[in-house]
Formats: sequence, C-alpha cells, structure tokens
Amino acid sequence: MFNGQLTGINDLSPGTYFLIVNDIEGCGEVFEFEVGKASDPEYSIVPAMNVCEGLPVEIAPVHLAPDPSLPPAARTDVAWYTSPGQSGLIENGDDPQNPDITYSIDDSNWINPQLTITGLVPELTLTIFMWYVLG
Repeated sequence: MFNGQLTGINDLSPGTYFLIVNDIEGCGEVFEFEVGKASDPEYSIVPAMNVCEGLPVEIAPVHLAPDPSLPPAARTDVAWYTSPGQSGLIENGDDPQNPDITYSIDDSNWINPQLTITGLVPELTLTIFMWYVLG
C-alpha cells in the first residue's frame, strides 16, 4: 500500500495500481491505472572532433535506444566530473583549478546533454568523467 498526497505519488515501479478516492460524505470511487516501463539509459559518447586552438570543445553523450518498443529512457540526471569517483564536479563557469578553462553545461535536452569547454590549449590534457543517475 502506497500513501500519496493530493498532488501525487512518487517512486512507483511499473505495474497496475488502484487509486481509491473517498469524499467527505463517505462516497468512494476506485480508479485503475498502469505505470509503464521506460528503458534504462544507455549512452555512447560522440568522439570529440579535432578543433583549432581557441575554439570550444563539445562533449555530447548520445542516448541509444536499447529497446525501441519502450518510451525514452527514464528521467536521467547527468553530471560531469574532472576526477574519477564522482569528485571534481563540473559546473557552469570557470574551472576552480584553472580559471582559463570555462565549462558550459546545456541540459535543456535532458536525454542528450552537452558539455562545452573553452580555454583549452594544446599542451593540456583534460579527462572528463560522465555520471548518470536515473531520476
């Protein structure tokens, strides 16, 4: 048995559910509804293109549809890091270790977010880690 509020209910797994609504007079109604299954996200990183010095570098994971019969992946939050183990969270703005480098995260298309990096120079090697979490 799940308890929700007037505004909704969260964390339902795929399956069939019944909503029972009782009014103040004791009259009730039962509604049956189904929560469908969405595919888990599966990403492939688009290889970075060779760019001329001074131009932005774009890193874009592309969502693959592992099961085209299912709707798009469940809501996914993508985070970018400069170090393994989810450390060195990248946020919009200057890199705290190197203010010549600036990050811009565009997650307006949540299923295919994009990281743009400016200020890179040829002598610099930068490793980026992507982490995604089902929302």
